[in-house]
Parts: sequence; C-alpha cells; structure tokens
Amino acid sequence: AFGRKLFICEGSERVVTQIRNDLHKLIAIVDRSIDESSSALLQEALSLIENLRRVLDSANLLADSADATIEAMQYLDVLAEITDLLISNDLPRVCEICNTNEHFLAAWGQPCHYAVFQKCTSPQ
Repeated sequence: AFGRKLFICEGSERVVTQIRNDLHKLIAIVDRSIDESSSALLQEALSLIENLRRVLDSANLLADSADATIEAMQYLDVLAEITDLLISNDLPRVCEICNTNEHFLAAWGQPCHYAVFQKCTSPQ
C-alpha cells in the first residue's frame, strides 16, 4: 500500500476483493473530491481508510522490510487525520500537516499505484 509491497499471507478471496474494492472506491472519491468535495464524500473516504487500517492491523502480512507495515499504518493515520480535518473545514491545520508531518512528506510525490493480487486455483 502506498508505494510499499504488502502481501496478505492468509486470507480469503473475500478479504482480497474487499481491499481491492475499497482502494478503487477511495481513489475514485479522492479524484472526484478535486472537483466537487462534500462532507458525505469525505466521510465515505474516512470510512474506507478505517477499513484499510483494520485489515493492515489484523492481517498476517509479508513485507520487504519490518518497517513497511508500520509506515503504511502511519500514512493511513495521517490520511485519516487530514480527511477528518477537511470534514471539519480546518484548512489551516490541513496545510500545517501537509507541510510538517513526516509521514505525509515521506509519501509526497510517490507514484501510488494500488494493486491487489490473489493466485486462484480456478479461472475467473
């Protein structure tokens, strides 16, 4: 997630499908919010971010480094904080976080491509 390779070692096809769908929805909401932001859209984004946090927090993950999962969680935390501040219309605090938060700045400019893969025994 977010420029880091994280693999779910155990999990059902349902979990993988949910992650994929949540990421697609989140990307669509962020893209749509550029032109027409609303509290309802941002609330939905916050809910999706929380879903992703729960999966990362509860899943058995394989990563390139021990810090990759921690860094992904920290980034999701800052995304949730920024989204919550946007909902409450606290733009000065949003600007402050975007300019000072080390986890946000570490991911800034990263090409964030999202993908969820699962090897299936039967053709889809």
